[in-house]
Amino acid sequence: MLRWLSGRINSNYQKLKKHYISKLFNKNMNREEKIAELTGAIIGDGHIAKNGKQIELVGHPIKDKEYLYTIGSFGNEIFNLAFKKTVRERALRIIFNSKKMNDYFVNEIGIPRGKKSDIVEIPEVYINSPYLKNVIRGIFDTDGYLFYDKRELYTKPYPRIGIHMQSKKLVSQINEIFKNMDFKTYTLDRKNSMTLELYGEKQLKKYMNEIGFLNKKHLSKLQ
Repeated sequence: MLRWLSGRINSNYQKLKKHYISKLFNKNMNREEKIAELTGAIIGDGHIAKNGKQIELVGHPIKDKEYLYTIGSFGNEIFNLAFKKTVRERALRIIFNSKKMNDYFVNEIGIPRGKKSDIVEIPEVYINSPYLKNVIRGIFDTDGYLFYDKRELYTKPYPRIGIHMQSKKLVSQINEIFKNMDFKTYTLDRKNSMTLELYGEKQLKKYMNEIGFLNKKHLSKLQ
């Protein structure tokens, strides 16, 4: 039974992966798109060291491994450097030791060094950029979530995509961007954080068609 179920899930995932990844992440992804994906990943779950010599991306050692290696390959290709990987404190860490890369994302893109959780925002260079969706995808790939609400009040599992962050400025930006894209959003403003969610099958399909996920962790949950 478990083997059959696993095979069915993998089959469904492969079909979805083929559809969405071939549409959004083909081999012709250009340099600017990859930089934007990296930007989103750094905003979502990354860190630019204060010493000016390092950038780090963090994720689950199993669930985020494939995604982090893909993002790491972008940095490798663009900045001509190999990333280091380590598992520490039950987290996989992808580390770029490069002053050039550190300076680029601070000075050219506009991401702050050091602790950024409550102040980070989408950089101005991307607000009206054709690569804005890549940035948003990178944020959701690293710090977003997808789950199906199975409470009895729903006739079938009800999909919810969301993000919960300390930076209210960032969540407010995403909310405004989504509204301009005709998404129906729901927000919850707490004292020290803010949450944004998209509810329902219609919003999920719209998100997948217009933004999508690169992280297998999210793609594998699609029903």
